[in-house]
Amino acid sequence: MTTLGREKRTRKNRQSGYDAPLVLHAMGEGALACGTADGALAEQPVLTLHSNCVLSFDVDKPRAKVREYYSAAAETPQVELCCPTKYDADVIAHIPQDVLDRFYGCGSPVTLASVKPGETVVDLGSGAGIDVFVAAKLVGPTGKAIGVDMTDAMLAVANENRPRVAAALGYDVVEFRKGYLEQIPVEDRSVDVITSNCVVNLSPDKPRVFEEMWRILKDNGRIVISDIVSERDVPPHLRVNPELWGECLVGALTQRQFVARLERAGFYGLTVLKKSYWKDVEGYPFFSLTVQGFKYEKTAGCVFKGHRAVYLGPGKAFLDEEGHLFPRNEPYEVCTDTVAKLSQPPYRDMFAILEPGEERAGYACCASDGGVLLTAALVLALMLGVAFANGANDVSKGVATLAGSGLSTERQAIAWGTAWTVAGAFLAVFVARGLMAMFSGDGILSVAPERPAFLAAVSSGAIGWLFFATRTGLPVSTTHALLGGFVGAGIVARASRA
Repeated sequence: MTTLGREKRTRKNRQSGYDAPLVLHAMGEGALACGTADGALAEQPVLTLHSNCVLSFDVDKPRAKVREYYSAAAETPQVELCCPTKYDADVIAHIPQDVLDRFYGCGSPVTLASVKPGETVVDLGSGAGIDVFVAAKLVGPTGKAIGVDMTDAMLAVANENRPRVAAALGYDVVEFRKGYLEQIPVEDRSVDVITSNCVVNLSPDKPRVFEEMWRILKDNGRIVISDIVSERDVPPHLRVNPELWGECLVGALTQRQFVARLERAGFYGLTVLKKSYWKDVEGYPFFSLTVQGFKYEKTAGCVFKGHRAVYLGPGKAFLDEEGHLFPRNEPYEVCTDTVAKLSQPPYRDMFAILEPGEERAGYACCASDGGVLLTAALVLALMLGVAFANGANDVSKGVATLAGSGLSTERQAIAWGTAWTVAGAFLAVFVARGLMAMFSGDGILSVAPERPAFLAAVSSGAIGWLFFATRTGLPVSTTHALLGGFVGAGIVARASRA
């Protein structure tokens, strides 16, 4: 027991940021079926997990049961093992029917993993290879798709069909390796994406499986795991039934246990991508669950340098895995490790990171009337400078415009120019939005671009600039009129925040 405790203590992940209480070993851990509960004895309700299961060192006993079960399923497809999910026809069009007939998964993790061309994907418990072959199509000729399985019969089916898939795709990026989930035959920090499809529940040492996933992932890599979970703890008399283990049922964790063990292994940003009902066994409901998580490895230590993180919403606050509570729109001081984590998926679009000493107007409280007038004056001065700098070119445009239109009076010129300016302003709504954000109190416009007040502000500003330009002899240019519209809208947006 002492040796076992020491070994498991050394496995604790100290580079993930977690420091939760650690349970070194629990009753039944490391065993598929305990005691004498084999065959008909497993049906007896009084036979349960008991004290002789506290220490279980025969790891290959449960593996042997799973190998035997799935070797038979490789030889002859087992309908009862399939499937609470189906792939779209276009996703699997390049895969031979021999592989499709031996699909025993409970989800479609590869299609939910946002796999990119050039990435390296590892599928654990790859079986006949369907998820590896799907990944091969997604990673393209510059990527890599690796399958890991311990069953020789399944690996034989996968390797037999590998050339056919390569011929259909026009390239070969697939490799199958024999190995165990608890000892994945893949190098450290070499994988972008890990998937598994209804295999984690077959392992008697699930914490070790999650630790191995973390080990082989690159920093900021991700896992997408589909598996069966139970609504509540599976009773002991079902857990010792090897047939139900083989059907990916009674070895299942609850959803809470599944997520908690992933967190303990060091994964961040855990998200349930999909959950669907599968079946009941003696009144115990089971579900297919697909979970996504990310690896972030702390290497430099947490140093406070003055960075602040601002949670943007939509919730009122955000609580991360390490206990940081971020109220919405409130700058919160964070250390360098947390900055690095929040700058990557899945948090990147949820936070704004303020550098040390940085003060952004976007998070200021209010804008004064004086500030509005000063801003308007500065922008007007800038626009006048632009107008005079391009004077010769713009004057020639204005003369050509008046001559070409046959207009001879100032009133007609203003009317004609205004019509075109207003039309241009409507087309420039989205361009104007960026400039207007500079004038608003927090970068969020209080006058929405779709509202009549916004369009009226743009049009008024444009007409005002055109009238001013005509009266003072400045070039009559639609471009400058539009800039005037932006100024008018900016002033209205900022004034509404004051």
